[in-house]
Amino acid sequence: MAEKLETLVARLEAAVSKLELKSTGSADAAGEDEESPSVIAFGDFLDADVTTFFDAASKIGGAVKQQATQVFDAFRAQREFLVAVSKCKKPSVADFQVALKPTSDPMVAAQDMKDNRSEHKNHLALVSEGIGALGWVTMAPTPGPYVKEMLDAALFYGNKILVETKRAPEHVAYFNSFRDMLNNLASYIKDHHRTGIQWNASGIELKEFLASGEISASSHCGSKQAATSAAPAPVAGIPAPPPPPSVSMLQNVAPATGGANPGALFAELNKGGAITKGLKKVTDDMKAKNRADRSGVVSELPKKTPVSTASGKRAPAKPPRFEKEGNKWYIENQVDNETIEVDSDSMKNAAYIFGCSGKARRTVVQLKNKLNAVTVDSCSKTSVVIDEVIGSIEIVNCKSVEVQVSVAVPIITIDKCSACTLYLMSEKAMEAEIITSKNDSLNVITPGKSEDDDMVETPVPEQYCTKLVDGKWVTTPVEHASG
Repeated sequence: MAEKLETLVARLEAAVSKLELKSTGSADAAGEDEESPSVIAFGDFLDADVTTFFDAASKIGGAVKQQATQVFDAFRAQREFLVAVSKCKKPSVADFQVALKPTSDPMVAAQDMKDNRSEHKNHLALVSEGIGALGWVTMAPTPGPYVKEMLDAALFYGNKILVETKRAPEHVAYFNSFRDMLNNLASYIKDHHRTGIQWNASGIELKEFLASGEISASSHCGSKQAATSAAPAPVAGIPAPPPPPSVSMLQNVAPATGGANPGALFAELNKGGAITKGLKKVTDDMKAKNRADRSGVVSELPKKTPVSTASGKRAPAKPPRFEKEGNKWYIENQVDNETIEVDSDSMKNAAYIFGCSGKARRTVVQLKNKLNAVTVDSCSKTSVVIDEVIGSIEIVNCKSVEVQVSVAVPIITIDKCSACTLYLMSEKAMEAEIITSKNDSLNVITPGKSEDDDMVETPVPEQYCTKLVDGKWVTTPVEHASG
């Protein structure tokens, strides 16, 4: 009941904020304060799709709801940015950076909430991968496909959510609402910003607009409540504003004090022919052919000294961990350990294997009896022998890892791995659904037709061919014919 009340309050405050925005300004400027069709359409999208996603996340709660709050905040800030676009001339790079800051902050905060140790790690990863779609405002001339690319990257984790939660209604609603939100964002862009955002050629300067207070570059919404220092405590979906941020930009266009900087690059290019004025003139004695130190004979290069820490020692290895917390076993930072064994006494148990490796010999982990889920994360030269899993096995960021399933598992997901080998040792295990992404040298080994037959090794395709067939794009694995 309390969550429903919070959500209702959030919607009412959002509606009040919108009415306050429409009511600001003098009667003489009433015509100028009218919202453009693109801003009105984005407001409708915010009220419908983004609110639906937030409501679905609120039912799950915890970190999922906190992340959804950042998403709501980012979309709300983008609406205010689009208000500025409709009323202002194309700005300088610096002013553009200031206007994007309120969208960038919550977007980055949502991305940073990705946590492989969370019970809702796939929910957090889904949003972390997809929220970058808000960067469409920096894309031209085709921002729509960029949103689709972000959605495609996120769907990998969406499928994991459906499998691991066994399509529980609240989790299905969460995934569907996020997918629909980005799909409808792409549709909005197609209808109103097909070739990118269009500034108002007859509008005012963005700097002047920001200074007028109609939209604050230091708050995440344009309401009076957000601009007030004595704002009330945060409610669901509408957190209190942070202190005024420093000048920055969305990550993919953020200026930095060093390194590659697109903003600085644009500024340099705008100098035109004056860009070469800062170059030093090369005199004859500076040319390579006239330099005494260029005799043409390659001298012996000095030997590189190994980089050491301030104390002259390598950073200490993280301590190994092998313990159970709640229903989850944590097996971490094990090296050359062949005696790790977990005897599960409940189907609710899970195992998280992280940072294990083998130097002199492979680290071996045996997981006996039934478990709910198994995750193998950032391991190398490690073998994991599993009896049975009723949920899923996830292998991510691993190298030279072997995973054997003796009885059964419904789904195996493998992401960003190299030289990974799966051993499916029963007919039930061979029915597993294997989902792969960004892997190389991945092989599946299964028993032969009879006990006397050799094991069958099957490589998982890494290359694909996409062709237009009967008006549809069809993708098939590339087959290499042997000579």
